[in-house]
Amino acid sequence: MASPFAQLQKILKHEAQDGYRNRVVIGGMGRFADHWYRQARASLKEGEPDLLLLLEEIYADLRRYEAADEGERRRLIERIEARIQEAMQRGQEARVSRPALAAKPEPPAPPPAVEPPKPASSAPAPRERAEGAAPARARARSVPPVPPKQAAQVEAMGLDAPVHLIHGVGRERAQRLARLGVRTIRDLLYLLPRRYVDFRALKPINRLRIGEEVTVIGEVMDIGSKQTGNGLTVIKALLTDGSGVIECTWFNQPYLLDRIRAGQFIVVSGRVDEFLGRPVFRSPEWEPADRELLHTARIVPIYPLTEGLTQRMMRSILKRVVDYWADRVEDPVPDWIRE
Repeated sequence: MASPFAQLQKILKHEAQDGYRNRVVIGGMGRFADHWYRQARASLKEGEPDLLLLLEEIYADLRRYEAADEGERRRLIERIEARIQEAMQRGQEARVSRPALAAKPEPPAPPPAVEPPKPASSAPAPRERAEGAAPARARARSVPPVPPKQAAQVEAMGLDAPVHLIHGVGRERAQRLARLGVRTIRDLLYLLPRRYVDFRALKPINRLRIGEEVTVIGEVMDIGSKQTGNGLTVIKALLTDGSGVIECTWFNQPYLLDRIRAGQFIVVSGRVDEFLGRPVFRSPEWEPADRELLHTARIVPIYPLTEGLTQRMMRSILKRVVDYWADRVEDPVPDWIRE
């Protein structure tokens, strides 16, 4: 129950520190009020009419904030904070007074149907194999990174198969990879990263420090776009994790409006910058929080690039290739030494 109110409490604190200028949230308090009201209303339980009344009063004051002058804004925030304290206290009392239900023992969780996938290595290295065949376990887990019609052809050619046969590459990208000296699957496996960025550090928003490279997981409160004078499209999203709010900015990527939605949980990784005294992310890596993470929250490889190739593209291609083909690279160490 406390979460929406605690979230609003932190935003109001930042707003007061910013001088009541209505700049802490994208679109202003009036626009944020609608999102917050829906979230807080959904968290209410039946039999809490007093809390609902307080919520309605807080929402009304948030809607008045935008049109108020500085002095009135200060008074509105003080009044909202007092109502938040009352709401949080009543919520605690309601939970204590509510009769506790007898706990039912939970059935043991069933064993997983399949073995969890092994994380892919970002820097492919030769692995041991016997008689030119990949281990059966690796074969069962991996999926050939080629279209079904070309699978037999690629299997026959092995590591010397041209890269244009790999799913997601094609002839156009293969020409670009050739500029990097990559023409076969073997060449691709040995296209080692130039460096790595460590995005494993996961921190709450209220503990971010300017200049550090971190990962944040949060809910998208709002997202919108605007055009600059020189025709550049700027996408701005507001992200919250309950501890605070941070703005994420991307340039000339209008398609993000279709991929990132308000209410969605995403993972963001990048260097923390500063804007008007507040921490922000500029052009961070991002991914939905409900899928296997490849570009965030891990040690991320930075590959050599050429025109027409991006880091996200290269990491996606390399992961598929490493998962399936790395076990097939001949081990240069002789058998008698390995034994």
